[in-house]
Amino acid sequence: MSQIITDLSTGKPWLARKGMNNQFTLTFTNSGAAFNISSYTFVLNIRKIGSSSNVIQLTQGSGLTNGGASGILTVQLSASNTAILRQASYYYEINYTVSTQSYGLIHGTLTLVNQYNSEDVNSSINLSVSLAGTNLNLSITLAGSGGGGGSSSWGAITGTLSDQTDLQNALNAKANTSSLGSAAFQNTTAFDAAGAASTAQAAAIASANSYTDTKVLDSIVYAIALG
Repeated sequence: MSQIITDLSTGKPWLARKGMNNQFTLTFTNSGAAFNISSYTFVLNIRKIGSSSNVIQLTQGSGLTNGGASGILTVQLSASNTAILRQASYYYEINYTVSTQSYGLIHGTLTLVNQYNSEDVNSSINLSVSLAGTNLNLSITLAGSGGGGGSSSWGAITGTLSDQTDLQNALNAKANTSSLGSAAFQNTTAFDAAGAASTAQAAAIASANSYTDTKVLDSIVYAIALG
């Protein structure tokens, strides 16, 4: 049967670790582009199941960080927050206000664990949500996830090279390209106008490198002289 649903919030269970920081991010995108959430004010309420009184409320600047144009909302349920929660399960909701109107975004059961976690672990989930009637994609990602074996997307590396002291020291120890010719032919005459080495150059090279196989050396000198 068709229904008229004005509650556009999405139900998702939340499993958190008691006594530890539980942080995740919500990234809003529209057709792949970041959706600006600077005009939205978010709040997280946690209360006992069946109660209307909050045990914990996180607001922007106090547990919630609104990333504005980046489209990222960061949620930080701290260790001190979870220490207040004495029961195993609570009801939570993330709501938002825009243009003085309040709406629900996500809600569900918050379950606290302090030992064994029997649930499967997800580093991220994707949802289709509505922000005041605007349909968006919402990616919920755990803090610290994204490493370990996945593909990487490399962009521009910014900063000042000389500030990277270990790399700069390694580069300083290398010979400049412009110095390689003089290093190879030190104490020899220059190439001639055609770019060929003279017989004198070949002899100087042989002396500097102390070749023992004179037959091979003679062949090299002869070949260079003909060059």
